[in-house]
Amino acid sequence: DDNNLDTGIAVDRLGNIFVSFQAPIPDIPQVVQVTGTGGYNNLGSGLNLPTGVAVDGIGNVFVADFGSTGIVEYPVNGAPQLIVSSGLNRPNGVALDGAGNIYESDAGTNTVKEIKAVGGYFISPGLPAGLNFDENTGIISGTPTAASPATNYTVTAYNISGSGSATVNIKVVNIGLSGLALSSGILSPTFAADTTSYTAIVPAATTSITETPTSSTPSATITVNGTTVASGTASASIPLSLGANTITTVVTTAGGTGTKTYTVKVGRGSADALLTSIHLTPATTLTLVSGPSDVNYTAHVPAATSSVTVTATEQNATATITVNGTPVASGAASPSIPLSIGNNVINIVSTAQNGVSSKKYTINLARGSSDALLTSVHLTPTSPLIIVSGPSYVNYKTSVPYTTTSVTVTSTVHDATATIAVNGTTVASGVASPSIPLNVGSNVIDIVVTAQNGVSTKTYTITATRRAPSSNALLTSIRLAPATHLTIVSGPSYVNYTTTYHNSVSSCTVRAIEQDLTATITVNGTPVASGAAAPSIPLTAGSGNVINIVSTAQDGTTTKTYTITVTRNAPGSMSDLFQTVSVTKPTDNPIIENDGLVVHQGVSPNGDGIDDVFTIEGLTAYPQNKVSILDRNGAVIFLAKGYDNQLTGFDGHSNINGRMQLPGTYFYTLDYTVNGENKHKTGYIILKY
Repeated sequence: DDNNLDTGIAVDRLGNIFVSFQAPIPDIPQVVQVTGTGGYNNLGSGLNLPTGVAVDGIGNVFVADFGSTGIVEYPVNGAPQLIVSSGLNRPNGVALDGAGNIYESDAGTNTVKEIKAVGGYFISPGLPAGLNFDENTGIISGTPTAASPATNYTVTAYNISGSGSATVNIKVVNIGLSGLALSSGILSPTFAADTTSYTAIVPAATTSITETPTSSTPSATITVNGTTVASGTASASIPLSLGANTITTVVTTAGGTGTKTYTVKVGRGSADALLTSIHLTPATTLTLVSGPSDVNYTAHVPAATSSVTVTATEQNATATITVNGTPVASGAASPSIPLSIGNNVINIVSTAQNGVSSKKYTINLARGSSDALLTSVHLTPTSPLIIVSGPSYVNYKTSVPYTTTSVTVTSTVHDATATIAVNGTTVASGVASPSIPLNVGSNVIDIVVTAQNGVSTKTYTITATRRAPSSNALLTSIRLAPATHLTIVSGPSYVNYTTTYHNSVSSCTVRAIEQDLTATITVNGTPVASGAAAPSIPLTAGSGNVINIVSTAQDGTTTKTYTITVTRNAPGSMSDLFQTVSVTKPTDNPIIENDGLVVHQGVSPNGDGIDDVFTIEGLTAYPQNKVSILDRNGAVIFLAKGYDNQLTGFDGHSNINGRMQLPGTYFYTLDYTVNGENKHKTGYIILKY
């Protein structure tokens, strides 16, 4: 049929041909034996996407059923088809060896599985809920969990020689009650067929009771406390004593093959199990808390208290008391209860006269110091901790640079008997914790201090923010040597400069300073430290000398390129005869006086790389220095020792109050030491943005 998809072909030892194919509509043969006349004999239908066929040595036909996840066998003796193996994952091919072992290609797991030809058992249809079938032994076991009508189940045994089947009829009936009622009192919980244990409470005046059970199966028999009772009929009167009385009802199926037992615990008498007071000796304050018992308390005693007694008083004199399982008279002290260091649980159970109603009072008694305070917390590498509001006893925040990938925590307890856990790991007081890795962003570190009593705790939480890598690639200054004026021009780089040298200058060096010291600098591709002179750069006559300074931020991706185009005049150039004389370049070869110091009087912190900070060239030769900057009113707005034009550079912000200063004229004083001689210089600077 052109509408069918052939999926497998096999030939048995007699030359018979077997074909599997996927039919487009139900009930069309899907496994056939081809006859010599061109017709076929139907072997089976109703498969779910058969994908392969094989035949064993005696003529049994096996089909890989892709959709049903199993291997289906068609026995040679004409017996019903059976599932040889199930639970496969999309079987799409099947083959057999000479020993009858089956090999299946599992498309879902990309594996080939072997099914040993050892024989086994299969059952169809599936058994009722609760019953199990052993495919190795053919044994049915288990306990049914739901009723099931009488059904024929076919058990098939197979091995390499063939298979055989037998039929088993199984009917599952409910064993139990459909109703249960008392002549007095209310069942708790409300009756349900699958619930077998109940309680009920009646007053002391009720001296007897009857029970009416109703069977869910008419043929079953019922006994109440050993006496047969007809379904739906009240039992004989059952006398009740003060306290708990147990009524046992047994339901037995016809033939005695199964039973189900129900119990009702009837409490006769007062239901009052309340206590009017509880106190400990030595006297200890009880604090009411939430918890699993009817009433829950906590209490603390010092380490010196090694035992206590409990005195509990009933509200109703007919109730009884046990303390940790030992009966104790109302208002009398319990036997001494030894206490361990840490938490100790004391359970007081009050049982009402009816023997059913009870109340449980639990005391969690902590022995030992309750001091869970810390005297100090610090991080390594050192990072300041700032107290903030939050859910813990004490909450801190701190910020660390991107380069800090981990920290340790050192905490010291106030009381040596307390213990510390840092992020769940026990750490000795005063000892550094194991290294704690930090991700970029917020990282929570919890320090939990547990007092000696094992109950009192305090949590100190540190939120450590590891900053993202800096994206600052700005330069604060660029200087050439020999000194020359840089003119900003338009161009393709972030900042573009031009400058001109006399023909006698055959090389120069560049000194660039980063605004952020985590950035890196290259000059014409050569790495150079911030503030250090680059290797000498040869200059050719003309304007073809290009110096590229690339500043790369800490994040490794943000860059700023500063390009200087240097023109070296040709020999005999008229420009060499008429050079500009200025404050910064009075002559071609200036004689450096004033101990080699050059003060840049202009400060323009705008990120263009020129005078972004107050710069005093040559000052690094005199590290024993002090720079003060005053406003026009004489107030000091900046003060730094060891001024180095970088870390301590004045960029328009006061390091006294942190404020950005207004543009205008400011005054500086410079104190430094040369060969043991103290020197003092003053001057002014102009700040503009």
